[in-house]
Amino acid sequence: MKRLAPLFVILLAAILLLAGCGNPTYTDDGAEETPAISLSVTIRDGEGKDLFSGTVDVKSENPTVYMVTVAALKKAELSYSEAAGNLGNFGGIMDAGGMAWQCTKNDAAASSSDAVAAGDTVLWQYAAAPAEDAEQPSETDPSPDGEQPSGEETSSGESQSGGE
Repeated sequence: MKRLAPLFVILLAAILLLAGCGNPTYTDDGAEETPAISLSVTIRDGEGKDLFSGTVDVKSENPTVYMVTVAALKKAELSYSEAAGNLGNFGGIMDAGGMAWQCTKNDAAASSSDAVAAGDTVLWQYAAAPAEDAEQPSETDPSPDGEQPSGEETSSGESQSGGE
């Protein structure tokens, strides 16, 4: 019987350790605690230098690009500005001269309010402003020779391409 006592103690300790695995944790007021999610964030300047590149952990029921970006900026000790939920001026680099901070999530254009999930990749890059921000000629402007290119619509909506 004396030989079983140490085995019993080890078995009991293992059961107690494993009993907590996979169970939710709770806050002091009894509410279930939200688990942290980890994702990759990169903040890159206009010369291709990473001001921050790493993982951040965020605890939120509804995490957003904004939350993980602020966590990354704080982790890197980079300054930033925000206005109406929009972030910018990372590390003192302001939008100017046709350049702007642009965000992608998993290689697709994103905004600060977009939701994120564990494993997502967020990239902020200071680059040439998107074409839609630049002054674009109207679709109804005539071509340089004064004619509408074939197949394009005029301002009245009629097709110029010879017809059906």
